[in-house]
Amino acid sequence: MDQRRGEAPTIEPSYIHTELTTAVPSLAHDLAVRTLNLPEIAVARHLTEQGYTILKRGWPDFLVFNETEVRLVEVKPGIASLKKQQVEVADVLHRFFGVQVEVIHPRWDS
Repeated sequence: MDQRRGEAPTIEPSYIHTELTTAVPSLAHDLAVRTLNLPEIAVARHLTEQGYTILKRGWPDFLVFNETEVRLVEVKPGIASLKKQQVEVADVLHRFFGVQVEVIHPRWDS
């Protein structure tokens, strides 16, 4: 984990009250998450103010690896397809890291 990037925002007591009453519901909605803890809120707000897009949901179900390869795997039942956030995460992973997300549709033979 690269800890050299950016400064950590300071969390003031008045900021906590403001965040709990105004920013938490808004930021949680924007990130499509139910909850964020206060340090995550502070960092997310700091990064979005710098122009970054934050993806909190949509990550593949599994990161699997052995001695020679790494795979990212999303499991979808039946004919289910990727959700919008999953497509966005897969696009970012491919564009910046050259990694494909493999979608597996398991079959349950009776």
